[in-house]
Amino acid sequence: MIPTSPSYNLHKIIGFLEKPEVRLDDEQKAAEYHIDLPTLGILYAQAVDSTPRSYSPALMMQKLHLPNRDVADTLKKRFQGWTRNRMWERVGDLVLRKYTAAELAEAYLPSLEFTAFPEGSLEKTVLSLAENGDFEQIGQKLKEGAKAYDAYVKERRMDNYRIAQEYVELLEAFKK
Repeated sequence: MIPTSPSYNLHKIIGFLEKPEVRLDDEQKAAEYHIDLPTLGILYAQAVDSTPRSYSPALMMQKLHLPNRDVADTLKKRFQGWTRNRMWERVGDLVLRKYTAAELAEAYLPSLEFTAFPEGSLEKTVLSLAENGDFEQIGQKLKEGAKAYDAYVKERRMDNYRIAQEYVELLEAFKK
C-alpha cells in the first residue's frame, strides 16, 4: 500500500518512482510504469524549474545579501519541500496509472523553461545539465545525493532531520 503523506525524503520517493505499486496482473505491463534514470532526470529538472522564485535558496540568498544560517536553512528547506512534493505528485500519477513512465517524460520535457539562477547553485547546475540534455546524469546525481542524505538521517536515527541538509547533499553530488 502506498502511503498518502509526502513527508518522505527524496531517496524514498525515488524508490517509489522506480517501482511504483501499480496493480496490474501482467508484470510486463506494470514495468511500463517503472521510472529509469533519464526520466527521473527529466522529472527532477521540471520540479526544479517549476520552483517559485520565492522558494529558490539561490535567488533569495542573492537578494538578501549574506543571510544568517537559519534563514539559509529555511530557504533550503522550503525548496526541498517543493521538489519533494512535485516528485511525490509524479508517484501518484504512476500509481493511479494516469501516465506510464514514457508518457511522463513526454509530458514534462517540453515544459522546461530554463529559468536563470545564480552560478554554483543546485538549481543552475541541474538546469544546465538539462539544457544540454544530460537527463541520465541528472537522475544519477540525484540518486547519489538523495542516498547520501538518507544515510545522514539514518545515522542520526531521525527521519527528515535537517531537511536543508538534503539540499547540501544534492549540491555536493551534482558538483562531483
